[in-house]
Amino acid sequence: MGIWVGGALLVGWLTTIVVSINNEPPGGASNLNALEEHTITALHTQDADALQLLFTEDSVADEYAANYLNRLGKTAAKNARGTVKKSSGASFIVVDGPGTCTAWQVVETEKRWYLDGTPPVLNTLCSHSEKRR
Repeated sequence: MGIWVGGALLVGWLTTIVVSINNEPPGGASNLNALEEHTITALHTQDADALQLLFTEDSVADEYAANYLNRLGKTAAKNARGTVKKSSGASFIVVDGPGTCTAWQVVETEKRWYLDGTPPVLNTLCSHSEKRR
């Protein structure tokens, strides 16, 4: 009888894992503008999980978004503004706010848009001469 109960529990546990994996929200965003919006929303709400899902899988560590939000602080995160910029043929999402500016290159993979955690070499992306929203 114990073997049957153990087997049933194992099957239930495996079913739960498979269903949760299949129901996991897709990473990234459907287009570049949506990626910018999701990035700013995740910052404003300080949602590290949502922010982490916007990055390409291998470009950042597992706790990158949580650490970034922690370093950024609540005030800067809530007041962050974003814009899409193009430089040297690449697109970037630039986030700036009180005392901070971060630029992430944007990549498209399998019809989804993601942030790439590799820092850009360009230092002109954080100029404040352009209108921000």
